[in-house]
Amino acid sequence: MIWSFELLSPLQELKGHNGCVRCSAFSLDGVLLATGDDNGEIRIRIWSVSDGQLLHLCAPISVEEGAATHGGWVTDVCFSPDSKMLVSAGGYLKP
Repeated sequence: MIWSFELLSPLQELKGHNGCVRCSAFSLDGVLLATGDDNGEIRIRIWSVSDGQLLHLCAPISVEEGAATHGGWVTDVCFSPDSKMLVSAGGYLKP
């Protein structure tokens, strides 16, 4: 949920995560929200703050395709200052 402090009510209900949401971060301009979960596989979702629409699903590479993106849950996400990149942290980092 995205809540309004002024209205003390939810602005948007974000639907799509089935696992526990471990982290979230707003872009610096407040337009985007990134959320990370641990639904068996690592999932990061990028949302539009204004309407709650899912804009992008960043899913890991499957075991069949190669090494997984993280070795555990996504524990943190952070946008670059220009919102063109997103860094995620979890189990371990891979090049």
